[in-house]
Amino acid sequence: MIFVPLIEELGFRLFLRPKKLFFINLSLSIISFYIIGFIFTDLQINYRIGISFIIFIISSVYAKNSMKIIKNNYAKVFYLSSFIFALLHLKAYHSLTLTQYILFPLIILPYFIYGLSFSYVRVKTNILLAILLHIVINGIAFSIKYLITLF
Repeated sequence: MIFVPLIEELGFRLFLRPKKLFFINLSLSIISFYIIGFIFTDLQINYRIGISFIIFIISSVYAKNSMKIIKNNYAKVFYLSSFIFALLHLKAYHSLTLTQYILFPLIILPYFIYGLSFSYVRVKTNILLAILLHIVINGIAFSIKYLITLF
């Protein structure tokens, strides 16, 4: 309950205040790890880590360009990060039904809003508060889910 929000925030929000090139590289490799796992669900974790490491190395070579892209397209990057965050949370729905595909915008909307909230906290304060907020929200959601199963 603490590890996943930590990794997600480092991946999806650390680069939103790009002061160090390493942050961009780390974020890109973590996001790639998630995306690879989302697309290739049967791929073993060691292959996902290997591919993510290769992306880390490649992004290190082009890091200055990445920083320039982020700064020149900051609003797009800000919203795109939250949108990808929301899309990757669809993995919680193991097999989507036709109804869920139709309601797709409503399903990802809460995750998108969470992503925007975490991003806002990251930009206005620091990454630690964004991680803490993410942990608290997940804790509340898991508590509600647990309480529902009791009744």
